Amino acid sequence: MLKTLLKKQILELKYSYFRDRKTGKLKSKKAIIGFSILYVFLFACLGISIFGITMGIKLYLPTKEDVWLIGSMMAVLAIFVSTFINMLVAKGILYDAKDNDFLLSLPINDSYIILARLFNVFANAIIYTSLLWIPMIVHTQIYLGFNVLNLIYGIITLILLTLAVTALSCLFGHLIARLTRKVKKKNLVTTILTFILLG
Repeated sequence: MLKTLLKKQILELKYSYFRDRKTGKLKSKKAIIGFSILYVFLFACLGISIFGITMGIKLYLPTKEDVWLIGSMMAVLAIFVSTFINMLVAKGILYDAKDNDFLLSLPINDSYIILARLFNVFANAIIYTSLLWIPMIVHTQIYLGFNVLNLIYGIITLILLTLAVTALSCLFGHLIARLTRKVKKKNLVTTILTFILLG
């Protein structure tokens, strides 16, 4: 059953970017291709920008050993930006999903439902965190020279950052969901609360 729920969440993640939110139908092939190109372009621009920032900061480092300072700054940036985006995703997937009542009424273990939903939140978190952290890994390999150990550390850090983002997204998503439960203008209140919580 968990496998089936995970497949369902993967399909939801796959089609969330290319489905019309009003009608629920997939967009045309031209629209999907256009949006795919746009996403790749934006992600590439973001990656190049982050790489440029790390390359610029290294000019002010006293020694090569101080490269951890850039890593710390990029880690904080990755957590902040990814949490900002992903906590609204977590709110929608975990707390405001339209099929929550339906799934809970079925003879399915509640923990399976939660794990499947958390997988979706984690998948979104790793996408956004990777965009900010992979340029840092590339920069480290160029700046310090290729090193397998540094590469492994970078990948482990990416996983740890993603777990941190997932946890913070679930926490802030829960707070926003509870605070907006009985409010009429949910979108406006959600936006305000998002900035307050991140502040």
